[in-house]
Amino acid sequence: MALPRVSEIQIQGFISYFFAISDDPKRMYEPWLDCFTEDAEVTMGTKVAKGREELHELRRGMWKNVWSRKHHDFSKFFAADPDAFTKQWQEGDEVELMFSGKVALKVVAGEGPETEEKVVDWAAQGTLVRQDWENESGSEKWKWARYRVWLQS
Repeated sequence: MALPRVSEIQIQGFISYFFAISDDPKRMYEPWLDCFTEDAEVTMGTKVAKGREELHELRRGMWKNVWSRKHHDFSKFFAADPDAFTKQWQEGDEVELMFSGKVALKVVAGEGPETEEKVVDWAAQGTLVRQDWENESGSEKWKWARYRVWLQS
């Protein structure tokens, strides 16, 4: 069994960190927003946001009728660059990725306090930029420049 390369560990580590934040309403804005470049563009379904202010509003909407969410069952990560997970990346370099998974949601059902639980398949495609930055628990090496999500309902 081959050991994962440094780039693979960094990229998958960032994505794990990103989804841990995405699933945590207590880390609603700043930690999540910090995972994106200042001019990042994010598309979720039909909603498009560009830049920190629009991303802030998109994030608010992501939790409007959601009580909890947990991303899981990630597929393999596919990169446009065949050497993406083995080469040494420099500051400013970009890598395009695609991956999929499932998200377990507890959502508001109707007007009352009732909730409904469901599991939704999703796929994501995005461009990561190699950029050193400090997060709440240490340092990271990547940020999303572009990120798009498709949900299977």
